[in-house]
Amino acid sequence: MLPGVTDLLKPLMSEYLHVEKPFLDQLAALGWTVVDQGYGFIPSDPAVSLRGRFREWMLPEVFRDAVRSLNLTADGKEWLTERQLDDLRDQIVFDFTLGTHPISTKGTTESGGANRRSALGLCLH
Repeated sequence: MLPGVTDLLKPLMSEYLHVEKPFLDQLAALGWTVVDQGYGFIPSDPAVSLRGRFREWMLPEVFRDAVRSLNLTADGKEWLTERQLDDLRDQIVFDFTLGTHPISTKGTTESGGANRRSALGLCLH
């Protein structure tokens, strides 16, 4: 490692070792699938964490697979179409930066305040 880099990474390693790693271990113990990218480097491939890009907070394929498996006909067949899955995802994913909901921009203000309150209300209830 380059001189001085170790000193820069110490706080990150400490956060990883004392906060992130114990939390990931706890999730694994509860049966969650954990993607532990470790520490000491900056991840460069979002696919490792099951995403198309690092800004995605929802894991698109994991979401689709989970929703499909929860919505089966009486005889165990999947019935949701790709479009229905896309619509459901769009209803869940808000643009909190602008405070808008993808389905309706009714009540939008310049700052997005009305929709931000509405979106947050949906998340909190």
